[in-house]
Amino acid sequence: MRYRDAAALRRALTDRMRSTAGRDQPLTAYLRKRVAIHRLLARLLIDDGDDGERWVVKGGIAPAYRLGTVSRPTQDFDLACHADITQARADLQAVQQR
Repeated sequence: MRYRDAAALRRALTDRMRSTAGRDQPLTAYLRKRVAIHRLLARLLIDDGDDGERWVVKGGIAPAYRLGTVSRPTQDFDLACHADITQARADLQAVQQR
């Protein structure tokens, strides 16, 4: 589904998260963070121009993505980049623009 603009997409996501979480504010916050992490990873891993091998997900969140299971709530996620710092910075800046 396409949305009119970024604000419309954000509203739709927020509404969906709230309906999923009900009155559970921490669950809503967890879902919001999970979506943000998922989208950032998708942009980095799919669009890295290196067959998905430039960026590697590490740490506690890696098994969740590898096995498709629900993991414990996370405060952050770990990435490794198999490129020089200039390329890594360029990749991160590029995904921020999308």
